[in-house]
Amino acid sequence: MQIKNVYYGEQPNRVIVTERGGRAVVEMPVNVREIETEDRTEWFAETVYYLFTTATPNLEARVEAEYEDWLELAKIPVVAPATLSDVIDAINTLTEIVIGGM
Repeated sequence: MQIKNVYYGEQPNRVIVTERGGRAVVEMPVNVREIETEDRTEWFAETVYYLFTTATPNLEARVEAEYEDWLELAKIPVVAPATLSDVIDAINTLTEIVIGGM
């Protein structure tokens, strides 16, 4: 999954892992740059890639060790599952093809 234009209050790590209930979110900000404002310094990531996975020991270290592989995996678009309406439409279309061809 990919999110655009994310701001951070401090310079983000290359890999950020958040765990909750046995699940983990791996966050990988890319194209990060420092922005000076009047009252403070902020950090801006042009793109942040996310992966959802099972929480395991040393996950952050393993992602760091194989960063490019994890980043490529995170860049794969997430395909939304078909809705019930999509499935019904597909069945109706196939039924029309089969019945219509008889």
